[in-house]
Amino acid sequence: MNSHPSNGTPQAVDFAPLGHVGADVEPHTPGRTVDLVQLLLTHWHKLFVGFGVGLVAGVAFYTYAGHRYDATTRILVSRLASTPLQEEGAMTFGERAEHVELIKSDVIVRRAVDQAKLTELPTLAKSDEPVRDVIEGLKVKRTAGQDQSFLNFFEISYQSASKQDAAAVVAAVVEAYKDYLAETREAQSQEILNLIRDAEGKLQHEIDQLKQDYQAFRKSSPILFHNPVGNPAGIAGATITPPNHYLAAVDQLYLEQRENRKRRTSIQAQLDVLQAMLQEGESPKAIEQYVLMAMAQRGSSGEGGASNPLLSVNPAKDRLDARLLEARMQEANLIHHLGANHPEVEKLRRSIRGLQDAYAAEGLQPPTFDQFTRPDEVLPNDRDGVDLAGVYKKYLEEQLRQLDLGDRSIERQLTEAIAQAKQHAEYEVIDKQLSDELQRKQALWDGIVSKLNLVDFTKKQTGYRMTQVSDILVELAFKRVIKIIGAFGLLGLLGVFGWQYFCEWRDTTLRSLSEVSRVTESKIVGIVPHFAADATSDNRPCGLSSRLRYHHRPGSREAEAYRSVRTALFLNADKQGHRVIQVTSAEPHDGKSTTVANLAIAVAQSGKRVLLIDGDLRRPSLHELFGLSLDVGLADVLQHELEWINAVRPTAIDRLSILTAGRIPENPAELLSTSGVPSILEAARHEFDYVFVDSPPLLAVSDPCIISPHTDGVLLVIRMHKNGRPALVRAKEMLDAHGITLYGIVANDVGKTDGGDLEAYAEYYSGSDANHSWTGRTSGSASALTTGPRSA
Repeated sequence: MNSHPSNGTPQAVDFAPLGHVGADVEPHTPGRTVDLVQLLLTHWHKLFVGFGVGLVAGVAFYTYAGHRYDATTRILVSRLASTPLQEEGAMTFGERAEHVELIKSDVIVRRAVDQAKLTELPTLAKSDEPVRDVIEGLKVKRTAGQDQSFLNFFEISYQSASKQDAAAVVAAVVEAYKDYLAETREAQSQEILNLIRDAEGKLQHEIDQLKQDYQAFRKSSPILFHNPVGNPAGIAGATITPPNHYLAAVDQLYLEQRENRKRRTSIQAQLDVLQAMLQEGESPKAIEQYVLMAMAQRGSSGEGGASNPLLSVNPAKDRLDARLLEARMQEANLIHHLGANHPEVEKLRRSIRGLQDAYAAEGLQPPTFDQFTRPDEVLPNDRDGVDLAGVYKKYLEEQLRQLDLGDRSIERQLTEAIAQAKQHAEYEVIDKQLSDELQRKQALWDGIVSKLNLVDFTKKQTGYRMTQVSDILVELAFKRVIKIIGAFGLLGLLGVFGWQYFCEWRDTTLRSLSEVSRVTESKIVGIVPHFAADATSDNRPCGLSSRLRYHHRPGSREAEAYRSVRTALFLNADKQGHRVIQVTSAEPHDGKSTTVANLAIAVAQSGKRVLLIDGDLRRPSLHELFGLSLDVGLADVLQHELEWINAVRPTAIDRLSILTAGRIPENPAELLSTSGVPSILEAARHEFDYVFVDSPPLLAVSDPCIISPHTDGVLLVIRMHKNGRPALVRAKEMLDAHGITLYGIVANDVGKTDGGDLEAYAEYYSGSDANHSWTGRTSGSASALTTGPRSA
């Protein structure tokens, strides 16, 4: 719905639910909507009659259908006191709003029909489906309370043609619902109790199975598990897990590996220093001094014996290596000074053999010192005694070899320890999951057992109680009377409105000036009101027809309308030097001949010399308006029977001459196509101030398009309430296709069906005579020139 405001006038409400008016007739033309306000104002009496007829029909229908009675009562549905189970959410009934649907359900109604034998009632005795009939007539609504409140009031009503039957049905439904609540309370509680017991049994079975699975897992696990050591801090639910000895073994192996690397670094550093001193040729005394200092430093720092980091692979071997080194060095010195067979040497050798037995007892391999086994050799850097540098170097190299063996052993042990730690971690996760699941199931079982005991205790304290709080009241269904009569009245009103709207929607005739302007996109240069010809005045001595209103009634509104067309024509034609004007229409009987005749008189009386040519060689009419014969005319001139100037005849109007059509030829189109037409018009242009050519309708024949190229422009005459929009659009398209200049539109016969528009015409023409043109957008009273219930 669109609202089109206009200056000084109320807003028009337009409506077109079926689409733009006329779009189905002419798809390329602009659509037009229906003005609902104008439609209602125009056909209000028909709408009133339709409404009255609908009311009468409603009364007749109600009389035929008979009276209906409503039986009504009220019930109170209260929830019993809340129990701990209800507070936890275990409700045995739904919200109170569900009672409405439950009362109207097949279960309750069928129970009421069976218990009260409602099928024996007169109104239900012949029913094939009494339950369905009762449900359709039954109404239930909640009048007070909310879903979460303890008390809720419901109104139950039933409509029937019998007072007794209506009351019986309501009483039966109330009693049936009361019995239903009482019977289902125990059943629902027992159902919940059975469900909880079933759940408890299933859960107990799951717990037993889970315990068996957990014990089987603990027995089959290759990993040694430690039980939790308890909760010494007293924290609820907390336990202390013992340390993982597999991870402790991995940490110990990593520690030994780091210690061996430190020993290797220290031994390698001493070996590098000793080799550098030998290569640089240091004196034997200096080298011996370095070796003794290194040994002394080892002893003072605790590195000798069981804790020597340079010689230690394990504590037992470290102690034995230190003692064996010292004994070998003493043996070498004694052999050098005392000889190999000296008793002191033999004594020392027995000590050495004791040390070697100690190596064997510990399962260790003693180091070898070749320097001590060949006392007859003397190194170059030690002429006076044992080669201490060589002995110490050999000892350090032996220590590095022992460290390499130790590293490989640690790597192997570390790989095995890591694998065992990972396996232990996986089994710990599985053990934790099984343990947690067992605890969760146990907690759930404890809760179910608690609820089971609670339900068994409170099963008689759940549900709702129903009480009838008012007697059954039976009264005439007055609302039904209003609904039936009002509905029929509304149907009558809508029927008339729909028919009138459809008629308006299908009607494509021009009904308003703004619509004409919008469809043609051209200005309206004249608005000629409707007038009726006076047949008695046609017999006047002057012979002029009464339709020549400008001559007979120069002060009338029609004459003022033609005067307005003359003014607009002067403004448009004089500026461009146009003198030859063609006047035509879209269809026959639009009043083009009457319009051009009155316009020619108006121009002539303004002091111009005017020639009026009747170019309609098929149905000429100008000779009748001026009381002339058709003996000589345009057809004779075009057939070269005489000169055009000789065929021109004067009229009773000063300075107005006419060239009638003459005798009607058999081939008017071919005759107009000859060279005679342009020569006649060109000659007349020089003899007269204005030349008006009355041509046939555009959509009827091709004659107007033959004449138009030889004229300066065209005035298009339309008849309101007759011409349709498609016809007007096609006429405009034809003019545009031939490149014809259109001065404007002359709207003829305006106000034919609405005499109230005449005052608007008078006000429109009462202004100055400067430029009366209608564009469909002017303000004031001119905007009110619409003659039907539709507007653009």
